[in-house]
Amino acid sequence: MDAHDELLADFIAEAWEAMDKLDQGVLQLEKFPNDKATLANVFRAIHTIKGSSGFFGLKRIERLSHAAETLLGHLRDGRINITPARTDALLAFLDGLRLLIRALEAHKEELPGEDTSLIERLRTLSHEDDHADQTPITVPSFEAHAAEVLTPLLALAVAPDVEASPPQSTLAEAPIPVEPLSEGRSSDALAPVKVSVELLDDMVNNVSELVLARNRLLPYAQQHNDRVLASIVATIDRLTLTLQERVLKTRMQTIGQLWSRIPRLARDVALTCGKEVEVVCRGQDTELDRAMLDAIKDPVMHLLRNCIDHGIESPQERLAVGKPRQGQVTIDARYENGTVVVVLEDDGRGLNMSAIAQRAVTRGLLSPEALPALSDEQLSEFIFLPGFSTRDEVTEISGRGVGMDVVRTNLSAVGGHIRLRSVWGHGTRCTLTVPLTLAIIPALLVKAGDEHYALPQAPVRELLRHKSGVGTDTIEDFYGTRVLRRRQQLIPLYELRQWVELPERARQDGEPWNIVVIEVADLRLGLLVDEILNLQEIVIKPLPAALQQGSLFTGATIQGDGRVALILDVGQLARRSSSNARLEMSVHQAKSVAQEVRDTLPMLLVHIPTFGLSAIPMTFVWRLDKVDAKAVTEQAGHAVLSYQGYVVRLLNLEALLMPETHPSKLVYDHHLNIVMCWHGQALVGLVVQHIVGIADLARQLDQAEILQFGLQGMVLHQGEVVNVLHLPQLLQGNSVPSMRFENVEA
Repeated sequence: MDAHDELLADFIAEAWEAMDKLDQGVLQLEKFPNDKATLANVFRAIHTIKGSSGFFGLKRIERLSHAAETLLGHLRDGRINITPARTDALLAFLDGLRLLIRALEAHKEELPGEDTSLIERLRTLSHEDDHADQTPITVPSFEAHAAEVLTPLLALAVAPDVEASPPQSTLAEAPIPVEPLSEGRSSDALAPVKVSVELLDDMVNNVSELVLARNRLLPYAQQHNDRVLASIVATIDRLTLTLQERVLKTRMQTIGQLWSRIPRLARDVALTCGKEVEVVCRGQDTELDRAMLDAIKDPVMHLLRNCIDHGIESPQERLAVGKPRQGQVTIDARYENGTVVVVLEDDGRGLNMSAIAQRAVTRGLLSPEALPALSDEQLSEFIFLPGFSTRDEVTEISGRGVGMDVVRTNLSAVGGHIRLRSVWGHGTRCTLTVPLTLAIIPALLVKAGDEHYALPQAPVRELLRHKSGVGTDTIEDFYGTRVLRRRQQLIPLYELRQWVELPERARQDGEPWNIVVIEVADLRLGLLVDEILNLQEIVIKPLPAALQQGSLFTGATIQGDGRVALILDVGQLARRSSSNARLEMSVHQAKSVAQEVRDTLPMLLVHIPTFGLSAIPMTFVWRLDKVDAKAVTEQAGHAVLSYQGYVVRLLNLEALLMPETHPSKLVYDHHLNIVMCWHGQALVGLVVQHIVGIADLARQLDQAEILQFGLQGMVLHQGEVVNVLHLPQLLQGNSVPSMRFENVEA
């Protein structure tokens, strides 16, 4: 690369940096027309681009920049005011400039062509009289100004001699403090140095290989009782860690760089949709790896478009339902448990679950009989399918059904995940969780069979070695599911061997359990492994494309002894372990073909007084628990329970089914059997007499004689009639009866 090419590359880099700031500046002027500082900065940036383009002979960029500079100059001088038309013209200029810079970057020469229409538009708006209230600028004539200055001097020339009066005071010499220059410090010592992205990537790759070499060296130092070798290895370990931290720090960028592009996108989409939207961005100083920033850019931008296009209502609709005319989208970024969490939330209409359900049935992805058993969160999973959209017409913004699938795919590719929560009429919240970096992460190495697996350290909460009869923790069979009862919580346990399709191992009597407790979103689960090895910094190597789709792994790493360890995807672990995993797996299988309707559905069997054996579809069930009756309190006439950070309202199923004949009162001894269910965004606890277990019941229900509110139908199970509950119907509305408790001493 010769000197000219290097200078041109510097110009292109500076132009890209300037255009991001120009977008923000123009939008700032639209909001605050009297912001003279912003106007001066915008004018100065365009003037610099014009001057540099003239130096390189880029005539097209120079002419276009000159027209925009003229418009800004008239704004600065007060001849014209900022208007929506002028804002649109300046943004159009920036779009055109981006195209020219992109072509210049690709071909190393200016794209041929003319911008006559855009230049003429800028010139017209520069001289157009918008009848703004302006104070005319009066420039005094030269004669008047000269007379004002010279008249006092002429008077002194003809005046008699004047004696000078003695000085009133003596001026003391004031020392001027001078800060001494620190030794070895130059004026440009703190000036930033620009480094190419390719060079940074090479440095990170080399450090990654150094970490692998360090990992291979550490076991040798542990095996040989040599103090000199141990000291050398410890020094290498310390220096490698320091170098790794410093190099990764050079790749960290603030998410504010992504936030800076949001106001322009929001304005364009809002204008296209005819809506009024305010976007509030928080957490601008949150840092993450440059590669991770690139990975979440498209998902965040697509979700923002959806919030404005699908979520925010038109001004007329908002006023009709008592909302402010202007909608609001809030975007926040923060650190959480070693990850970066990005939350997009709007105050719009929310997801139309009825439309989603109808479209799923129409496309053959779901049977009509299965609809009542699905929660809102489970229905929202369908919008992540390719080609799925509730809109009949296709616009340039949405309607093709390709966006949300790409959002989840892009996030999964970098070890992230997305979660949706929506309330009809109130808005939608999208929560994205991604790791800080893709290059090197701390991980926990575990063993299943003869294979080693790596778990990212961020979601790991506890490492337990449980032995029966020791301590207060117990492992129980809780209604067909193996759980760990710890600190008054039930943590479901899952065998890693089963998930990675290894043969089951016979356990010896008294053998301790090795448990890794992880937490993803709101789900906490325990992973049973054969052995917990150690914590280690690992270098992530991508999996082949053929192994990525639907895989339980996000990548692989090479250990110190040369063995390959697969990196577990904790998001997939959580989805497979949740109570609605069967539904989600069927939804993902529907990407290629419509799922065949199953003959049975998993349901939770419970006993309800006066109703006998009843069934709750498992897709509604979050957790089962027995709680101490003393933990129940009464608030505002409702029985509530503080449960894992939630304030859970307790409901009497018997009173819900027969509100007119049964009081909302339950007599209990010492414990309550509670079925925790999600209803929209609220967690409710359904109190039952007994929990029997989980059974697969026939999907086809007998509904011929069903006249009872809150029942879907009846089905036979082992010769006994089972009432299948219709939970959405039971929990709908605000008239759900509360439940009061009377404690009966045993």
